[in-house]
Amino acid sequence: MFAFVVILAILFIFLPWFSLSGTLSSGDWPYLFVENIKEFAFFSEDWILWLTPYYQTTSKIFVQYLNLPWELVERIFWFWPLLILSIFSSYYLTRSIIGILVYTTNTYILMLVGGGQMGVAMGYALAPLVLGRFINPQSSIFNLQYILITGLILAVQMMFDPRIAYVSLIAIVLYYALFARAKLILRILVSVGIALVLNSWWIIKIMQGVTSQVGANFESVEGLVYFSFSDFSHAFSLLHPNWPENIFGKTYFMKPEFIILPILAYSSLLFMNSKFKIQNSKLQFKSQKLVLFFALLGIIGAFLVKGVNEPFGFINLWMFEHIPGFTMFRDPTKFYLLVVLSYSALIPFSVYSIYDWLKSKVQVKSQNFLPNLFLIFTILYLIFFIRPAVLGQGGTFKPHAIPQEYISLKNFILGQKEPFNTLWVPKVQRYGFYSKSNEALSADQLFGVSSISAILRQLREPRTEDLIKNLNIKYVIVPYDSQKEIFLKDRKYDPSLYYATVSFLQKLEWIERKSGFGDIIVFKVLE
Repeated sequence: MFAFVVILAILFIFLPWFSLSGTLSSGDWPYLFVENIKEFAFFSEDWILWLTPYYQTTSKIFVQYLNLPWELVERIFWFWPLLILSIFSSYYLTRSIIGILVYTTNTYILMLVGGGQMGVAMGYALAPLVLGRFINPQSSIFNLQYILITGLILAVQMMFDPRIAYVSLIAIVLYYALFARAKLILRILVSVGIALVLNSWWIIKIMQGVTSQVGANFESVEGLVYFSFSDFSHAFSLLHPNWPENIFGKTYFMKPEFIILPILAYSSLLFMNSKFKIQNSKLQFKSQKLVLFFALLGIIGAFLVKGVNEPFGFINLWMFEHIPGFTMFRDPTKFYLLVVLSYSALIPFSVYSIYDWLKSKVQVKSQNFLPNLFLIFTILYLIFFIRPAVLGQGGTFKPHAIPQEYISLKNFILGQKEPFNTLWVPKVQRYGFYSKSNEALSADQLFGVSSISAILRQLREPRTEDLIKNLNIKYVIVPYDSQKEIFLKDRKYDPSLYYATVSFLQKLEWIERKSGFGDIIVFKVLE
């Protein structure tokens, strides 16, 4: 019964992913036309991101050659595997249905997938499996098959996101250091070596500086300060600071109902002398060691998540500047993974320990009403505090149909059979078409400004007309903001900004308006 309620809640939250109508494109997750995918290569020197091979080859094979719609392919290779891997992986580590609930429905992973950070999310989904493989004491130290498979799993996680793999290794190293398991050091060295070799194609490029533009922003101390959105109370309570609206830069006050999470997690310290009932069947540890490890992991994770915020923010700053690899974490919320791993193990342990304690207090063994009521209440409460997700959420949890205007615009651009560029004011909309011969330029990036008013001032400058023509820009486009994510004022959609932009461009003498694209306003640059 309990398992049924948990699985039903998880499926209900992710139910929009199983609708085959509309794309899940949102946030960082793009929409791809077939014409975009045709420009992908199976092997290319242009691959500069670690997840590019998986992203491009699956898209090319199944969309271009097998003629499957992108809306289906994105689900088959990203969204559905993410959910399946998260459930399997968390169960592998915790052997608990409550552990699965905590791992798959906490505010961190919901913010990741809602914002379209699918590479990070796929690495997150594999983290419990990676941790469980490395800390399994029963496999032989020299079991080559086990080590090879472990290295392969780590390599896949590293391919999806090396930062998440790095965080997973922090947990593994902490375990080895805490329990002085020096005899297993060969396992970690060989497995990590396998992962590095299999990912050497992009690691070598970074070391040679070929892809320096990818990581240029990682090394900014100012970036770390800016992206330290979370404080210790949010991190310790496993509450993402942007929950639930997921608006960049908008943080929320601490929600008191989340205090229950660390209370439940660290109540495990009161039951350290009991057996760890939810442990992986292969992990034969005393409960004291496991509880101590996961409790320490949660505290370290919360400390790292808060970034430069107090307490002791200078320590985080020092680690960012001096510890190899920490420059990857300009956004310290990636360390939420450590807190989630901790709580997905500790909370089930505490809950089942309390459940058994209540059962021991019941004089008549057949009367388990009170223990069962406690278990039901706990599960319902864990669902209650993520109620915004249960009640419906945006981002990738809301499929969208592609507006016909963008399909017409794509066909119009392709029909001209000549290379030229387009300028989007203020920036390219997610369904805006682009190709190698028809680049789509965002005005905010071209002029190096962020506000719409500043962009319009730049367009008024006399030199702008020459700049536009020198860049072979043939059309200036004001997008139809179908997902209300471009024309924002105080982080809310404001249609007056759209109309003001159109009105301004109509007054420029070096462009003329074309018709036939609905709410997408297209201006042609005059010769």
